[in-house]
Amino acid sequence: MPITAVFAQFAWLAILFLGILFLAGDQPFTTTPAQDRLLDLIAALPAVAGFLLGVAAIARGWARTTIQWMCVYLGLMGCASFIVWFGWEFFH
Repeated sequence: MPITAVFAQFAWLAILFLGILFLAGDQPFTTTPAQDRLLDLIAALPAVAGFLLGVAAIARGWARTTIQWMCVYLGLMGCASFIVWFGWEFFH
């Protein structure tokens, strides 16, 4: 599941990008820092869900084979990278 969330993250980002284009239209799109943080939070939702599912998969032992464990860990790393990418503005 975590590796699926990484791929879902790309689709989610495309949907958000198209939504912002639709809402802004031909006007310049500007945001305040608070709106920027909210957009980052919304953009990171699939990554957070995938990360939490990965942690649950490790804790519950849902992965059985080596390939499944590799997918869980790769998915966790991918989700964590998106979380750091979008969460960077919360702390800087």
